[in-house]
Parts: sequence; structure tokens; C-alpha cells
Amino acid sequence: MQLIRYSINFVLLLALYYLGGRLGLLLDVYYGGVTPLWPPSGLALAMIWFSGWRWAPVIIVGELLSAMTLHQSILNGVIGGIGQLSEVACAMLMIRYFGITPYLSSVGDSLRFIGLAALLAPLFGAGLGVAGQLSSGLITPEQAGATWMTWWLGDSIGIMIVTPLIRFWWIEPPSGYRLVLRWLTQTSWVAMFFTAAFVIIPDKAWTLFFLLLPYVVYTSITLGKQGASLSLVALAALVLGEGAQGVSSDFMISVKMAFVGTCTLLAYVVTANFETNRTIRSMLATERNRLRTTLMSISDGVIKVDERAHVVFMNPMAEQLTGWSERAAMEKPFVVICPLKTLKEPGHPANPVEFFLAQTQRDAQIESYAFESAEDGSRTLETRIRRVVGGGGRGDRLSNGAVIVLRDISDEVRLRRQLEHQALHDPLTDLPNRRALDNYLHRLLSENTNHLVSGLLYIDLDQFKLINDTCGHEVGDLLLKKLSSLLRKNTPERGMLARISGDEFALVIEGVTEAQTLAVAEQVRQTISHCQLAYEDLVFSVGASIGVTFITDQDNSRQAVLSRADIACYQAKESGRDRVRVYHAGDTVMMRYHGELEWLSQLKNAIQMGQFELYQQGIFCVDENGDAVDMPGCEVLIRLRRQDEMVSPGSFIPVAERFGFMPIIDRWVTETLFRRMSSSVGLEFIYNVNLSGATFNDHGFFKEVEGWAEKYRIDRSRVCFEVTESVALADIAQTREIIRSMAQKGYRFALDDFGSGSASYGYLSELPVNYVKLDGGFVRRVLEDPSAEIVIESLVKIARLRSMHCIAECVESRDIACRMVKLGIPVLQGFFYDRPQPMGPVTKNEGK
Repeated sequence: MQLIRYSINFVLLLALYYLGGRLGLLLDVYYGGVTPLWPPSGLALAMIWFSGWRWAPVIIVGELLSAMTLHQSILNGVIGGIGQLSEVACAMLMIRYFGITPYLSSVGDSLRFIGLAALLAPLFGAGLGVAGQLSSGLITPEQAGATWMTWWLGDSIGIMIVTPLIRFWWIEPPSGYRLVLRWLTQTSWVAMFFTAAFVIIPDKAWTLFFLLLPYVVYTSITLGKQGASLSLVALAALVLGEGAQGVSSDFMISVKMAFVGTCTLLAYVVTANFETNRTIRSMLATERNRLRTTLMSISDGVIKVDERAHVVFMNPMAEQLTGWSERAAMEKPFVVICPLKTLKEPGHPANPVEFFLAQTQRDAQIESYAFESAEDGSRTLETRIRRVVGGGGRGDRLSNGAVIVLRDISDEVRLRRQLEHQALHDPLTDLPNRRALDNYLHRLLSENTNHLVSGLLYIDLDQFKLINDTCGHEVGDLLLKKLSSLLRKNTPERGMLARISGDEFALVIEGVTEAQTLAVAEQVRQTISHCQLAYEDLVFSVGASIGVTFITDQDNSRQAVLSRADIACYQAKESGRDRVRVYHAGDTVMMRYHGELEWLSQLKNAIQMGQFELYQQGIFCVDENGDAVDMPGCEVLIRLRRQDEMVSPGSFIPVAERFGFMPIIDRWVTETLFRRMSSSVGLEFIYNVNLSGATFNDHGFFKEVEGWAEKYRIDRSRVCFEVTESVALADIAQTREIIRSMAQKGYRFALDDFGSGSASYGYLSELPVNYVKLDGGFVRRVLEDPSAEIVIESLVKIARLRSMHCIAECVESRDIACRMVKLGIPVLQGFFYDRPQPMGPVTKNEGK
């Protein structure tokens, strides 16, 4: 099928090639059939350029037919075909190398096509053709130069006229017939003019031939490349017709064909130039429309003003923001259509546009202003003003002035204020929070230059946690809201009431005497004490412990001020609650509290700075002589490294328990131990970890323990949690449930300090612990106190009945060790066997 289609197209192209040759031979001006217009050269280049080298055979066969028509030899036809192919190859080489596009849409492409493909490439083809003529004897050597010139001219004109014609009317024909009609109309007027000239002045009509140049230029401008190509064909046809009638000499025909070539060059340069201009104008118009469409559709208001700050343009959003239409606002001052006011001085008018234009700066100015609207009320507009700098004259308003972009940021400002309010206020009571209080105290301390005294009340609600635990947080929240509302009424105008934690408040009173501050504190205490909340069938009330301190111009630290008030509040609690206490620097109790708070700060820093260290003390199995035979485990201890000294737990554990810091310490100890257990090799110790009461009763702690156990992949049976008797018996049902739940996972439990309580024996059978550690007081007295020995014997019997193991701690001599073994406790711990040391492999202390 493809072969058939190729064959049909081959025949059609060959016919066109032959007819083009016959048409060109109407102007053969020299011996040998050389013509100044050879259309086949243009057809040859078009075939190869637009459709590829598969049509090269058409050129060879066409040249053979042309030679036969001129009664030349087949060799001469082959030489002509080779010359034509060489000419096309040379033209294609330059077209590819210089990137000439077939659209000729730029002046550069048009010049390169005419100069390289149409003028330079035919030089080689003409030379081969003349050589063939000379070898065949068709021309003499004297005729070679003129023949070469005519041959070159014929191929050049053929390429210039035919190749673009095929491109613009065959490969990419125009849509519709209107262009052809317009061209016919214009050409008809020209034809009528020349017809009349030949009739009126037949001898001089040829002098008007050069008037066809304006015709070609005009059609090129009005009709583009398609019109130019048709006009050039008509021009060439006129020369062909004149030559066929023998009106002009051979020389004049060559000159006219050269003129046709000049017209061709001019026509395509003109069309390319105008097409480039049209493209640029179209792109500019498209960009202008796009920009205008963008301006009309964006969500920001855009206003253009001239150098007088009078409006010359407004987009729809600017109309919506200002309430003015563009037509009504035109030529009016910007300050009239958009009256702005400053935010720093509410109500003060602002005229940023005129001020901006009066400056020499060119940087954009960005500010926010208040804008009053009759429909929407007060809004906040962000204005971006940028100068317009152009090269236009004084009457060109678009080249001067400024562009103002208006954006309604009312919602953003409102949201920012809301976020700032949330960041500085308690969400439940809407009172200022701890951060707001810090800011307030910072300002108060930095601005206190008038030697005024201010008061600070640290308010801690008494027994509030009990309400939350027994009745739920819903009741507690209702009570807090009611109390906050009442306390607001006791807050002076120059002061601040803040909620700084769950049940703690702070009240700052500026510029008051100490007596006035104490009066307010007492009023606050009574207000809280008399407040009652009725919920369902119950009535709830709380008291308040209030600590008071006074702020003077000598204070420069808000933390120190809060610390003083906090200490006074703790003293109020220790004194029986529901009372007011004032901080006194020389008071011994205050100093003790101050020292404890300093310890608490050190403990917090110790966690962050890694100053805690794990220690251990071995637990040993001993024989009847009191000698250690095995160390099945050790008790995990903690020490605090402060500078170059190691602080024992007795110095900081009571403070940590007092201020609720023990759960943090217990978590650090447990996770650190698990991490070390994961890296220990060859040690199968059972590690005893002490838990405080606050930690043991924190259900979240044991969930974290399981998480660490999974993370570090430890053997849970190597962990034994020690809980004191007092903690275990505080809520025996909960203790039993926790121990059973964790025991199912493999953990062990020991009841520490057994015997120190009053109900130990009665509840021991209800606790599923693995070990019972005898209180050290009994162990130390066992040699001189018979009652201690009786207690120990009874403990051992009960423990054996419950399958529990007994451990005696605080063993400090061999005599005590032997007595413990004799009483049935062979597992001992104490300084006789081992002193606390940094965690690591533990060996028997041979010095004891």
C-alpha cells in the first residue's frame, strides 16, 4: 500500500517537475537551453526539505526528461541531475547548520534562507551544469561565464519563489478563501494599470515594471507570507509572459529576474518583520489582558494613582473594600476614597500615599491602618505602596504615580489577638496565666522608679485535689470558675489576678501599703472560705493558704519575688491551712523553706545536666558463720554529684518527696537501670528498685515501665520493686491489684521496712509480694532486745507460710549476721558485707 502511494506521488511530483522545467524553458536566453528562471530547483529543495531524501529520484528523472526535451544526451541529463542534487544537498547542509526554520517567521531566517539556500547553494549546482554543457559541446568556452551566471540566477530565483510558495500554499495552506479574494482584488487593480500602460504607451510600458515593487511590499504587509508568495509568482509570470512574446532582450529579462529576486528578498524580510511585530504586539496584548484579568480577579484591592495621588484605576476588590466604583472614584484623591487612620493613635487620620510620593525613596512601603466602613464597621487594611517609574511624558499617567495594594487583614488581626490572648490566659477561667504574670512582674520591676510598694499574694486552695478525686474534674472546674469570678471583684484596677497552676492563683496589687495588702489578703481568704458550690445534692467549699510578700524598688528578679510568696504560702499550709502568712527574711522557718526550694531547683537541674548517678549495695546469701557465699542481687541507690562531692540521698530525698519530685527521680532511676541492664553481659543479678508512694500510686508509671522493658528488651524477672509498708497498706486493695498485674508480666516485689507499721502482721497475708525486708531497727537491736528477736521469729514463720523470702538489712557486724541466720534469715544486706558503690560488678567487702 505504501509502495502504491509512493508511486502515485512520484508520478505527480515528476509531472510537476517536468512542467516547471517546460515553463522555465520559455525564457532560455542562451544557447544550450539555459534559463534565468528554473522552477524545478525550488521544487527540488521543497521536496527534500519538507518530505525527506526519499524523493531524490524525482530530481534525477526530471532532469533526464528536461535533457531529452532539449534533445540533449542522457549524460548531460545525469550531470544536470547530479548538479541539482548537489545544489539541494548544499542548501540542506546550510539550513541544518544555521537552524533555518521553514516558516521564515523572523528577519534572520528570511535573510539566511535567501542568502544561503537561494543564493549561495546554487553556485555549486550552476558550476556542475555549465561543466556538463561544455563537455557536451552545447556551449563554447566564451559563453561559459554568461551561461553560469544565467544558470545560477535561474536556480536562485526558482528557489526563492517556488520553495516558499509550496510551503505556504501546499504544506500549510491558509484557512478559507478570503485571503485569495483580497489578493485577487489587489492584483486586479495592478493588472488593469499595466494593461492600460501597455495600450497607451506600448514602447515605454517596460519602464513602469519597477513600480511592481510597491505592489509586492503592500501585499506582503497586508496579506503576509501567503500574499507575498502569490505576488512574487505573479511578478515572475509577468516576466515569463513578456519573454515568451520576445518583447524584451535576453539581458533585460535577466535584469528583470534579478529584480524579482530583489523583490523576493524584500517581501519576505518585510513580512517577517511585520509578523514579528504582530507577534510581539499579540504577546503584549495577551500579557496586558492577562495582567488586567489577574488584577480584576485577585482578592487584594489594587488602586493606581497618578503623581498627584489621584485615582486612575481600581480593580473590583478595591471597589468592594472602599465602597467606591471606579468611575465615581476616577480623578479623586486617594485620601477621599480610602480615608485611613493610624493604629497607634486611634482616630488620627493618615495619608500614606501623598507622604510616599513626596519622598525620593523607591522601595515599597508596607503599613497597616484602620479603615472605617459604613457597612462593615472598623477594619484593618494592610497597604503596600510601590512607585511606578516609566519613561512616558507628562501626559502619560500610567508611567508615574504609585500602585497601592490593599488587603483586608481584619480576620488575621483578630485571630492573632485571639492567639495572643490564649497564650497569655487560662482557658478555663480566662484569667491571665503564669506567662502573663511573669510579663507583668517584669514590667512592674523594670518601671518601679517611684519607690512604691506593691503586694504579691500567692493563693493555694486547700483540699481542692480531694474534690477532683472524689467528685470529678467537672465539679472542680465549676468551683474554679466561680472562685475566679469572685476573686476578680477583689482585684484593684492597678493589679493583676492570675491562675498560675491547677489550684494556685497569684494576685498583684500595685502602689499599696503593707497594711492594705494584708487587708486584701484577708478579704480574699474570707471570700474563698465563704464560697460554696451546690452541685446536685452536695455543697462544696474550700479554704485558701495565702502567702504574702512585698515588692520594692530593691527587687530585680520576678522569680525571687514569686519564690518568697511561695515560701510564705507553704508556711501557711504547714501552720494549719486557711490562713495568711507574710514572708520575713530572718524567720528560721522561712529560711528552711527557702533552702528546700533551692534544693528543688538543684534537683531539676540535676536531671537536665545529668548529675545523678546510680549506686548499688549487694544482697548476700550467708552461711551459719556469717560468711557470704553468693550475691543473688543488689539494691539500686541514687547519688547526686554536686561539683566535686557526692551527696547522699538523705539530703535531697525528703525535699523531693515534699515537693512531689520523687516520681521524676524514680522514672530516671528505672529507665537508666533498664538501659544498663540491656548492655550488661554475664550478670544475672536481681535489681531491687525503691519506689516512693507518689510513684507507686501513679498508674502511668507502670505503663512507662512496660514501654522501657520492651525498648531495652530486659528480663523482667531480674527487676524487683521495693515499696514501703506504709505505702502498701495505705490502699491495700489497689496495692494488691498493682502487684498482681505486674507480677503476671514477670516483675518481683518486696515489702520494705516491714515491722515499722502498726498493722503489718494483719495485712501481710493479703499482699502477694516475693520478699519481705525486715525494718533495720529490729536488726540493729536483735542482740540486746529480746522483743526484737521475738518479732523476727514471728515474721519468719508468717513469711514461710506465704512462701515469701525474708531479707534483713542494716547488718553491721558478724554477730548480728550469725543471729539472723540462727533466726532463719540467711539473706542479708548491710555495711558488714558491702558499702554503696557506683553500679558495676559487686564483690564481698573483705574488710568487714
